[in-house]
Amino acid sequence: MCCVSNKGVIAKKEDADVFRKSGAALSDAAFEAALFAEEDYVYRISFIYLKEEAAALENVQEVAYRAWRGRKSLRDASYFKTWLTRITMNCAFQQHRASFQPLAIEPSQTTSFEERLVDRLYLDDLLDVLEPTERSIVYFRYEEDLSLQEIAQTFNVPLSTIKSTLYRALEKVRRQKGMSL
Repeated sequence: MCCVSNKGVIAKKEDADVFRKSGAALSDAAFEAALFAEEDYVYRISFIYLKEEAAALENVQEVAYRAWRGRKSLRDASYFKTWLTRITMNCAFQQHRASFQPLAIEPSQTTSFEERLVDRLYLDDLLDVLEPTERSIVYFRYEEDLSLQEIAQTFNVPLSTIKSTLYRALEKVRRQKGMSL
């Protein structure tokens, strides 16, 4: 991810695609290529959870380390992205817990109609009322366009759990913000 390969060559996306489709035993070079190919994805997921660039970049480093250290535990290369997503989420949760500081809530200075309208357009504002698990399900469904089945595989839970959690999360957003989605 944020490192240079032993040969000094940065892996190409085509190498990573071959790796993910193979489903066979993983070579270190193919694993490294796939890790490099998913760097931006890991950063985006990290930023969603941590909401700071520096923290997200640090999380990318930690994910790369943990993925490399645990690369032998990945049995099927077709699940690489799901496996990497889970590592990313766990690292972000751990980093968020370690750096948690209660926030002082100040009254909003937003008074004009235009400013309130712009605030409603931001997905981040809507997702702030959700728990981290709910936020991730909504993000994966609507931002990453993952199917409910793919999300269920990522979280390693039944499909019905994902459906009910997504429904409850959307209802929570509707109630909190007084909006129709």
